[in-house]
Amino acid sequence: MVNKDVTAQEVMLTLYKNGVLIKEYKLGQLLNTMDSLKPTSSHYHWGNIMHIDDYGVEIETVEGLVGIVHSTGKVYLPNES
Repeated sequence: MVNKDVTAQEVMLTLYKNGVLIKEYKLGQLLNTMDSLKPTSSHYHWGNIMHIDDYGVEIETVEGLVGIVHSTGKVYLPNES
């Protein structure tokens, strides 16, 4: 859940390696459009982090599955290869 006043610049995921910041991912990088956010009574539902391992992160957003590859930082949005 995110606040109703959330922007595309909201940091949703921060990755560290050995205590050093590697990469931050913002909501606008994880969605095709902010209009996809699903309203609840007090917040918006954006998605859930499903899996994190040494290769990458899998996130289920309101638009579908998003993959992030740690080594490249590439974000794969739904329907994108």
